[in-house]
Amino acid sequence: MKRIAIATLAGGMLAACGKGPPPPPDTTAASSPAPARPKQAAPVDHLANGELAEGKDSIFGLRMPHVMELQWKFQTEGLAVGDVEPELVANYVRARVSGGKLSVGASQTLFEDVHVGADTRPLRIKIERIRGRCQVEVRDLSPPPPLPGPVPTNDVDRWRQAGYGPDGTPLDPMHMK
Repeated sequence: MKRIAIATLAGGMLAACGKGPPPPPDTTAASSPAPARPKQAAPVDHLANGELAEGKDSIFGLRMPHVMELQWKFQTEGLAVGDVEPELVANYVRARVSGGKLSVGASQTLFEDVHVGADTRPLRIKIERIRGRCQVEVRDLSPPPPLPGPVPTNDVDRWRQAGYGPDGTPLDPMHMK
């Protein structure tokens, strides 16, 4: 008896859920076809999943991602730190440098002798996780400029050009660098 009641109830529910006859066609749509819409591309300012946006800070022409904070920048080296995955930063840097050699390890990614844009200065970029944060160290590998004046031919002249005597004492203690 219960089976018959359940079957009857299920049949009634199926009948109630059925579709009725389709609505009559719209006569206004048939007389004037709708204009075709061009397929819109994604806006240029949208980032792909996992892609980092450029920030304002730069080290030797390489703009850091917006999630990285510039810690310090000296004449030949700079450091930026941020709360982001090092793999994302490595992909960001890879898209902005050319030439050189890439070494990917378990704890760091190293870009050796790479160039940023049209800049010919060779750079070494090390990306690693330190204390739970991503750290990007950028080092300028350019040789230092030569000292002014004639090239010294012996050790005494080299010491003197640097401001020291042959024994390493300053020539002028008032003008120590």
